[in-house]
Amino acid sequence: MRFILAAVDIQGGRDRRFVVQMIGYGEHLESWIIDRFNIRHLDADDDSIRLDMSTHVEHWDVLIHQVIDRTYPWPTAAADTCPSTSPSATPAAKTA
Repeated sequence: MRFILAAVDIQGGRDRRFVVQMIGYGEHLESWIIDRFNIRHLDADDDSIRLDMSTHVEHWDVLIHQVIDRTYPWPTAAADTCPSTSPSATPAAKTA
């Protein structure tokens, strides 16, 4: 695997949430879905504050902490983790 792409879909209405899918890409455009999850609350450890992206611009910051900063084990022995963004970033620069 060369890099991971994070795809985020925004769902509104009563069940507001971000729907996140992490897709790993390898050589020759091979791809694998490596993770999929919903973000419904501002804090992953506290479900008391529901996301409301339409009225609270600061609620978009949850994507930084729960998507952009997320790391996954790198599938080679040469590196520790695979960055979820920036294919040019070195794996050692983003560790969990």
